[in-house]
Amino acid sequence: MNKKTPPPYSTFPSSAKSGILFLWMGWIWHFSFLYLIFGGGLDRNIWLQQSAIALLVCFFTLRVRNWARVLGIVANLLIISVYLLLAAHFYSLNRMNFFVFSAMNVVFFSLSTFFLFKRETADFFKLHSPRLGEKKTNEK
Repeated sequence: MNKKTPPPYSTFPSSAKSGILFLWMGWIWHFSFLYLIFGGGLDRNIWLQQSAIALLVCFFTLRVRNWARVLGIVANLLIISVYLLLAAHFYSLNRMNFFVFSAMNVVFFSLSTFFLFKRETADFFKLHSPRLGEKKTNEK
């Protein structure tokens, strides 16, 4: 398999840049929310699992791997659904600080999903992402 270097970030289409930016912001906000809610009381394995997912998705999306873009979209959709439920719960309890944190997570991950799902972004990732099992071309 050929190792392909990703293109410079400055050459990314604006939709890809926006998708990646909102992806990073969403994960940062997610970890801030977890710390706000649980502090140091959250199980260490959950922190490690969440960190591994975030680093995997964010790093390889930045390296223009299409599988990471797809994984990011799927993870975003799961996170959005959880935070929609949390936002509704906190709103019903009149806990506006937690409601705002939950709603901001929905906004960041929704915007990331929107931009990562756009045709321009998908085409860019497919063009620059190395293919698994791609045969080396023989030069004659």
